[in-house]
Amino acid sequence: MPSGTGMEPAIPPETETSRQDVERRRRRIRNYALLIALLALAALFYAIAMVRMAAEHRLPYFD
Repeated sequence: MPSGTGMEPAIPPETETSRQDVERRRRRIRNYALLIALLALAALFYAIAMVRMAAEHRLPYFD
């Protein structure tokens, strides 16, 4: 490529190992997102169970 034309050199094509690295990174991010969603769902179920148990415990006192 002649110098001074203002053109950037061509970007080399992505290698197989970098594609694997990108896929591995995406999979790891997806797994962390699923973990967070699962933990949030478990915490929600736990909170609902605690509220229901507390409500059932207090019911006899309102008679």
